[in-house]
Parts: sequence; C-alpha cells; structure tokens
Amino acid sequence: VQPRFSFESKGTATIEGRTFVELAFRELKAPTVIRGADAHPDVLATGRVWVHDGTDGTVGRTELVLDLPGDGAKTRATLTTEYRPYRALALWVPVEMRDRLQSELVGSRSGSVEVVEGLAAYSAFRQAGVSTQEQFRLPETRPR
Repeated sequence: VQPRFSFESKGTATIEGRTFVELAFRELKAPTVIRGADAHPDVLATGRVWVHDGTDGTVGRTELVLDLPGDGAKTRATLTTEYRPYRALALWVPVEMRDRLQSELVGSRSGSVEVVEGLAAYSAFRQAGVSTQEQFRLPETRPR
C-alpha cells in the first residue's frame, strides 16, 4: 500500500531524552487502508509518526487523523498515542491514547459543533507466551 501514501519529514522532537524524527503521512488514493460505511467506503488517512533517530525503529508517538464523511455531518477523528519504555519487556509500549471526535452539521443546520474526547491509559504489560509439549510415538505395525 506504500505507493498510495506520501511521506514528509517534519523535524525532530525529544521524547524521554531520545531524539525522534517526525514523519507526516498522507493517503493519496483508494482503496484506503481504513474502510468506512457502505455509502462512504474510502476514508483517506493523514497523520504523523515519531520514529527514533537511530537504528532501532522505536516509535515514540503516533497521530492518526480521519475525516469521516456522513449524511448531514462532517466528523474529524484524531487519535494520538504516546509510547514509553517498559524495562521489564525491554521495549516501548503504548501508555496513553487520546481521541477527539469533532462533528459539524452541514446544510441548513451548519455551525453546530459537537466534540467528544476520550482517554485510554494502558498498564500492567506482560509478555504473552505459549508452551507446548510434544511426544512422538511410532505407529503400531499390524500384519496385513
């Protein structure tokens, strides 16, 4: 899907004492990664991702912006996720996601705006694991 996106470097930011490169992205054409309702199936995404200015690819922050078409309303959804180091797993994990939905009525009732904001906080991370035990036996041979 990469050819359907454009990317642009927007500078740097410091997160937890580390330098991150801010990369802006814009989805250019359908079919889109995020799908909408049947009446408006293609939702073009824009946003930014902050990637560590090194070789490990650590993500420090993400922002996703979606303009959601609807019948009689325009809604913009903005989701921002913050990542922080989690020493027990030796990696960065999402610790907080903020979402903001701003809807504006269009047409004869335009000018009316509704805003809904949410916050999700994540904790108690643990590593998933699976253990298996295998035992092989030769099939019994039976005379034919």
